[in-house]
Amino acid sequence: MSDFLTPSYFTIGEAPGTRNDFLGVGVPSFGVTPNSHIAFFDLATNQFVTVFGQQAPARAVLHKLERHDHPKAPRPSEERLHQLLQRYQAQPPTSHSTGLPQMRAITRTGRYQASAEALGAHLRRRGA
Repeated sequence: MSDFLTPSYFTIGEAPGTRNDFLGVGVPSFGVTPNSHIAFFDLATNQFVTVFGQQAPARAVLHKLERHDHPKAPRPSEERLHQLLQRYQAQPPTSHSTGLPQMRAITRTGRYQASAEALGAHLRRRGA
C-alpha cells in the first residue's frame, strides 16, 4: 500500500486544513487521482467495484509520492520465509500462539499460491 484515505475523504467538499489522503497527494473527496484506482464493496449490488482515475501523466503524482518514499530493506526469499514459517509451526503451541499456525505462507504471493493449490486439491478430491 502506498497511500491510504483519511476520514476527511468521506466528507462532502474539501475542508480547509485537512487532507483526504495520508501522503497529501490531493485525492478529492469521493474521488480518484489520475493513474490510480480505488476499490470498494457496493452493498446495493453485493459486488466489488473498482474505479480508475482518468489517464493522465503520472509525473506530478509520482513526484509527490517520491517525497514520502523511503529505502526498503531487502526481503528474504519466498523459500526462506516458507522455511521460517514451517519451523515456527513445528513448535508446540503455547498460550501466546498467534494465527501463524494456520498460515500457509507469509507473503501475498505465497498466500495466493497456497490458496490456489488448496482449491485445486479440493476440486481434484471432488472429481471436478
